[in-house]
Amino acid sequence: MSAVVLDCDVVVVGLGPSGLMVAAHLARRGVRVIAIERHEALYGLPRAGHVDHEIVRFLQEVGVEDKFLADAYPIQSYHWYNGQGQRLLEMNWGGVSDSGCNTDYMMYQPVLEDALVTALDRAKLPPRQLRGHQVNEVTQDADGVTVKAQRTRPDGKGGFTLGDEIVTVRGKWLLAADGARSSIRERLGIERHDLGFNEPALVVDARVKRPLPLNDPFHVCDPKRPAFIGPLGKRHHRFELHILPGEDPAEFSRPEKAWELLAKQNIGPDDVEIVRQLVYVFEARVAKQWRDNRILLLGDAAHTMPPFMGQGACSGMRDSVNVAWKLEMVLRGIAPDTLLDSYQTEREPHTRTWIDISIQTGEVLCTRDLEQAAKRDALLLSGQAPPVPEFPGLTSGILDFGPKGERVAPVGSLFPQRAIVRDGQSGFFDDIAGRGFLVVTVDPEVAAKVGQPAREFLQRIDRGVVTISRTPAPGALVDLDGFYADWFAKHGVVAVIVRPDYYVYGVARNADAVDALVARLQAALTGVAPEASRG
Repeated sequence: MSAVVLDCDVVVVGLGPSGLMVAAHLARRGVRVIAIERHEALYGLPRAGHVDHEIVRFLQEVGVEDKFLADAYPIQSYHWYNGQGQRLLEMNWGGVSDSGCNTDYMMYQPVLEDALVTALDRAKLPPRQLRGHQVNEVTQDADGVTVKAQRTRPDGKGGFTLGDEIVTVRGKWLLAADGARSSIRERLGIERHDLGFNEPALVVDARVKRPLPLNDPFHVCDPKRPAFIGPLGKRHHRFELHILPGEDPAEFSRPEKAWELLAKQNIGPDDVEIVRQLVYVFEARVAKQWRDNRILLLGDAAHTMPPFMGQGACSGMRDSVNVAWKLEMVLRGIAPDTLLDSYQTEREPHTRTWIDISIQTGEVLCTRDLEQAAKRDALLLSGQAPPVPEFPGLTSGILDFGPKGERVAPVGSLFPQRAIVRDGQSGFFDDIAGRGFLVVTVDPEVAAKVGQPAREFLQRIDRGVVTISRTPAPGALVDLDGFYADWFAKHGVVAVIVRPDYYVYGVARNADAVDALVARLQAALTGVAPEASRG
């Protein structure tokens, strides 16, 4: 067998959405990445079908949001109907989000993946991609991780044969984004919590041949057969049709069965072409450990959830961006590797919140008990629907909770993005102001009072102080409609620190508090408080 030896900073295993996202964000930061994927080409078929505004903001960071949005379907509303066709619930999802775009989008996953591949190619240091390679061995030591990957070739039966070439890859860190059946998680012996939701369904994805009388996504809450129907971007559609107790899942793999069920939705071969038909078991599982020394689990390797809130892929891509900025700081020597312990501390509660919401939603949507379904319908038709769950923020980790140790808004929530202007150029805040740990204020006097030690630390991490003004001036960031002035006033703060993943680290309620806030950030990141703040 021939052997090749490669060296990098970070090995990424798996090139689904989570792996592609983390590779793109690391490479944008100049981190040397080698990405290993057992398939020669990208999967090419949809799995995830929804992203929210936060994911679009991540795509914006790597410069491919327009490529993605060209085919994405912006959701305006989301409906539930009962088996008699009565509308039980309508959720308005069409507003402007904290990220400045629509709140939610239905998408065709290959378009997302193609956009991220474009981001890899454009990156400051494009990753080396080893496609068609299967990881057969992983070892780690005090200084890094060694991976041995063997060449794979399709066997024509949905599997692979192994070739002669073996590639040895040495990296300082390994990110396992290799899916729900993660071989790396299994090699590490990491167990998962089973949260008790296992629901089989037939998933049919189809290319639209002619316009359908179906627009925004909706659920059919029919105990006789619960179903989800919705667009996958602008050219495809998804039908999720639940398999009932006593039915043979194998029967649902036959094309004839798919057409039989689609016919009940008045959909036939003249309307769509089936591109994917799969019997899938919706599950909810969370890895008990997301980090093992120099190996970290991302996406489905770390957690899986039912699809009812469309947050499975979103949660994985949030993992990716969270890990990316922390790894960069560790690799640059700014932070010790203990910073990476905050990854699971931050991401697991956020993900578990979405899992809980998804399970609760699924139990309401998919009940097959006729009496329970009737009570549900009566409650929702009476207008007594419970409130739609709020979009969760971060509740622990690298956040400043203030003197009382309590999370107070807007700490842990996304810093909003709106259009601003600088020197006649209009654009979104992130693109114009820059990204990273930013001290943001709308008061020039507050910015002027930031001391030299705080500025030196911010410069050390390539970040700084940003002032958003209402008055046009050379080089000024101008808030033409007063959005940011109103936001700061609403929260009673004069400055905030925004993290690289756009969450608010902490706030200052007066100008004299900014330096102390920066000092606490320095201590949180480096583990060492600056001299002036000790004691």
